[in-house]
Amino acid sequence: MSLGSGQSARISSQKDALLYVYRRLQEDARDTPALIQDIIRVVAETLSVERVSLWKLDTSKSFLHCECLYIREEGRYESGLVLEAEKYPQYFSALDEECTIDASDAHRDPRTSEFSEGYLTPLGIASMLDTFCLVPEYFRGVLCIEHVGDAREWQEDEISYANSATMQIVHVLSDAHHEDTVHSRKLLEEQLIHVQRIESIGVLAGGIAHDFNNIIAAQMGYTELARTLSRGMLRWRIALRRLTGRASVRSA
Repeated sequence: MSLGSGQSARISSQKDALLYVYRRLQEDARDTPALIQDIIRVVAETLSVERVSLWKLDTSKSFLHCECLYIREEGRYESGLVLEAEKYPQYFSALDEECTIDASDAHRDPRTSEFSEGYLTPLGIASMLDTFCLVPEYFRGVLCIEHVGDAREWQEDEISYANSATMQIVHVLSDAHHEDTVHSRKLLEEQLIHVQRIESIGVLAGGIAHDFNNIIAAQMGYTELARTLSRGMLRWRIALRRLTGRASVRSA
């Protein structure tokens, strides 16, 4: 099956975008925030959409927090917006059941229609393409691609590209998680060594204190013995003086 010129051009652009990010990962995989910003910017430019953002789902699944939003027309980033599950239960339920939410008409799609009045309409968003992002025990969230203007029918290659870009984000976050885990283990090891040193010092100090107490006890014992002997000698001296005195009187 031959590809149309439009589809062929899109796929070529998508491949170039994925390769660009791959090279960025090879060059510098440690600056996680910068890499995430770069990836969502590239996604916005590749798909020609106005807004692309990464959201993190809290552990209780009660809200989504915007970690990074790129607004293409203004070329700037934002973060901090919160979406609560109790206000958008259908969307949060969809996240539990589906890996991809391709809402070409976000105002009418039952998975995203709850956003219509308070989120989509004010921002002029017509279509949403969301892909689930998961790094076990570290990050659970969604890459949100938002098209401003008329409703947009998402193509299969665009959905495939969105999922590939999400996997690149997962790769970045996985590396960050690995580094955090290694760092945490190193800190724990250092803390354990520190505690062991303190325990060793404590044992040594305890031994020294015990020996010192024995010495003091012995000294105190000797001192008490000396005092006892001294008191005994004093009594003998007094008694001797008395006897000597009596003998002198008798001889006189």
